[in-house]
Amino acid sequence: MSESNLLPRIFVIIVAIPLVLLIIFLQIPYSILFALFLLLLCILSSNEYVDLLLNVDHDLNKIVFMIQAILIYLLTYLYSLNIINLFPFFIIVLFIVMLTTIFYLFKKEIALSFQNLVFHIYGFFYIVFPLSFALWFYINFKYSAALFLIFLIIVWSSNIFGYLFGLFWLPRKSLNLPVSPNKSLKGFIGAILFGTLIPFLLNLFIKDFFKLNIGNLNSFILIFITNIFSIIGDLLESGLKRFCKAKDSSNKFKGFGGILDMIDSILFAFPFFALILLFFLK
Repeated sequence: MSESNLLPRIFVIIVAIPLVLLIIFLQIPYSILFALFLLLLCILSSNEYVDLLLNVDHDLNKIVFMIQAILIYLLTYLYSLNIINLFPFFIIVLFIVMLTTIFYLFKKEIALSFQNLVFHIYGFFYIVFPLSFALWFYINFKYSAALFLIFLIIVWSSNIFGYLFGLFWLPRKSLNLPVSPNKSLKGFIGAILFGTLIPFLLNLFIKDFFKLNIGNLNSFILIFITNIFSIIGDLLESGLKRFCKAKDSSNKFKGFGGILDMIDSILFAFPFFALILLFFLK
């Protein structure tokens, strides 16, 4: 990213972040506002994912992918509200996966069909599962809004300081990673250091920062591991774009790219954040 992209990022920090926090903390019955927000992210990011793969002749059926993504998300919403129980939820999801398999196996080019099937299922795990899991967590977990804020502080601290260190701390030295050759060593240091330090200091100085008593050591472990996976999530999406021969997942937002570019770290890191937290609370 160049310095010309700094102003759009500042704009997002000033406008979009408060809006996201409002959606998280505005407790509307049945969590409908948050559910609709995540559904919008699911639809937009799924659309970008399918379009990216078109660049390298992996023609996923967008209508099938989107319908299945929305169905799985809505089933998760119903399950989270205890409207349906686990068994029918599991059976319906399994049925959706089986239909997907059959759909691709009846294509003419069998080798390409298998590749498309893999990308189709991968898209569910990459996009639909994390957002559905986040919805379940938000509805069912005590202090979920505050915990989402903590998670976002970790990811945003990592992203912002990784970007600033990489941009302004010269000379730049590349990490030489095949998935993202432009990632700098100093940006990586900034992301690791401040993505861990800022949330942990907040944990030390703000009483009941985590709302749940998991102790300082466990808090540090949770923050550090979440930060690592947020960085991996960014690299994973960079690798996907490189494979698809694209600079950004979309050109909707100047200076940022698309929705996937903005939530790549969140998608990969949140399941680990939630699972580690659940483990510490056992």
